[in-house]
Amino acid sequence: MAKYLDKSKITSLLWMITLFTMAMLSKKSAYPLAIILPVAFILFRDVSKKQLIWMSISVIIPAAIIGSELSVLRLILMLTLPSIGISLIYLIKIKWLNKEMNFNLKAILLKPYLPAILIALIAGWAFYSFSYELLFLTIPFLFWLIRTNFQLGLTAIVLISFGLIGRFGYREFGIFPLIITIGHCLYLFTKRKESNPIKKLVGALWITLLIASVTLLLNDSLSLISILLLINTGLFFWLIFKKPKWGILYGVITSISVTLIYMNVNFYSVILLTISILMALKDTLKLKSSFKYLVVVVFSGMFVFFWSESNQLKQNQVIPPKTELPTEIQKSTTTPEQKSFLKEGRKLEFAENTLVAPHTTQETIGTGAATLGEYIRLMVFPNELSFYYGFARMDTVSLSNPFVWISLLIHLGLIFLAIWQLRKRPIISFGILWYLLSIILFSNWVELVAGMVAERLIFIASAGFCIFIAGLVFWIKPNFLTKKPFLAEGLVGLILIAFAFKTIHRNSLWKDPITLMGHDIKHLQNSAQANNLYALRLMEYSTQMTDLQPQERNEIHKNALHHFSNAVEIDSLFFNALFDKGRAAQFMGDTLTAIQTFKVAIQRQPGFLDSYQYLLMEYEKMGDWENYLQTAKKLVSVNDIPSNYDFISKGFFMQNQPDSSLLYINQGLTKFPGEPSLIDRKNYLENVISSK
Repeated sequence: MAKYLDKSKITSLLWMITLFTMAMLSKKSAYPLAIILPVAFILFRDVSKKQLIWMSISVIIPAAIIGSELSVLRLILMLTLPSIGISLIYLIKIKWLNKEMNFNLKAILLKPYLPAILIALIAGWAFYSFSYELLFLTIPFLFWLIRTNFQLGLTAIVLISFGLIGRFGYREFGIFPLIITIGHCLYLFTKRKESNPIKKLVGALWITLLIASVTLLLNDSLSLISILLLINTGLFFWLIFKKPKWGILYGVITSISVTLIYMNVNFYSVILLTISILMALKDTLKLKSSFKYLVVVVFSGMFVFFWSESNQLKQNQVIPPKTELPTEIQKSTTTPEQKSFLKEGRKLEFAENTLVAPHTTQETIGTGAATLGEYIRLMVFPNELSFYYGFARMDTVSLSNPFVWISLLIHLGLIFLAIWQLRKRPIISFGILWYLLSIILFSNWVELVAGMVAERLIFIASAGFCIFIAGLVFWIKPNFLTKKPFLAEGLVGLILIAFAFKTIHRNSLWKDPITLMGHDIKHLQNSAQANNLYALRLMEYSTQMTDLQPQERNEIHKNALHHFSNAVEIDSLFFNALFDKGRAAQFMGDTLTAIQTFKVAIQRQPGFLDSYQYLLMEYEKMGDWENYLQTAKKLVSVNDIPSNYDFISKGFFMQNQPDSSLLYINQGLTKFPGEPSLIDRKNYLENVISSK
């Protein structure tokens, strides 16, 4: 990029595309650099619009194509989001940082592009994540946009209404675009003929929306109640803005009336009542006129959003305990599913990420904040580094957790610091931007992360954090010199030495997996997956190392069995650990433990066939043919295949019941005629019976 800015050669752009494509193919966590790299040159060099556009598309396009895996919706989002972010930073640079425009919050709030961008981001996130509740967060910004640019605000409402219909199937929202487009088209037709081509285009757009709205409503009927409620909503807001006192009174009466009609507190009533109360209190807030309506709708929108989530939780009788959660039959941990650009490419288990269980939006926010807090801890004080986290090293937490609020305050403080120092010390702002853009992807807010926290994921983010810390050091002491160290230089030197020793020590632990896991498991006793992974590695090590003494091998097996047991104790529904515990016990010759474990595995996952087969092997070792036969019958009921009839036949035969053995072989041949294995078994049994 630097060479392109210096010489403006196409070859430099081609190198940018090539190298960034290689980075994305290597690790998709490089995606935030599509924003970070152009922003770096915006903040620290003079960049023309043409140069910025070419630099940006050179990294955004390959990042979006590779990251989206050619999913159209993800491709659009991944092209749009960095473009908007880079454009905003460029606008701030030329207007504010270059002092072409003094920072005037009121003037900025009256510009339509900011609420329009926020609405687009929130609505895009809602439609992408299939979470219509998020659209309630657009309410304050819709009012903000209507106040700054009436026509844009109406357009946003119409487009969101169409999104609700198309994405979620809420057909009753079709009345919104119909009412708005009819009214606005009539308004446009009453005006004098426009000569401005852009305004003509806008008029054509509204006529198109009108036709689409009418067509939509003709294809689907609306209930009378829905129409009345929506008309009532329009009347309510008209009164609120035209005659506030009458609007407040009307909102209170309507909300109480609707509640009495439905005999419960419903969502519609809470919206009207909340806005009415806040509007009644607005004069006591002593705010400037430009903020009045914004504050009202922000608080009402947020209140309604969180109220709806908590009410939904009560209706669903809260989340069932994790001991009752269903688990899927998947011995293989690489079961594919529909991917997104950051998803692990497989279905995660509860032991890997607790958010796979049912949870509320508050718990999503709380757990994500706790995850970000853990990353900050690792950056500042990496005392206990771990090869894995997961449940219960990390767990689902709500907004009532104090650590969540500490984390939120820290990150809000970083955002405030970045904005505050953007003009004077852009290096600090840039470091914070780099860190936050990189780390937010792995917060469990965008996609669920295997392990919930992973040190490998913060490699790119750590570069931004180091830039931020360096900016802080030079802010505190601008004449920082290593050649003439004093207190500040000495303190930084000691910290660097401590981190260097920590790095050397940590690198030594990566000698081999057993050394690393054996060291970390001491502080990971409450992590189910860490115990499971360590136990699997111990079993693998014992089979590969042929020079081990029998006593050493036995101790390794006991240690593995202990950690498998820990994993199951931490998460009783961790099926993989349960099954592997049985196999480890079988390998050690601990038949009783193996039988007990495989029986529990069958209860947990009746459709998982390997548990039956391993249990049959243990019963055969013990000579317990009665239980062998009962298990074989269960196996046939679960999986009706020829080989399982052979198991039943063997069970009867070993109990000196050749006639019953032959009977089941014949039943198998009735279902699977011509099966060679059953025919061979039948011939053998007939010879045995005839010889008697």
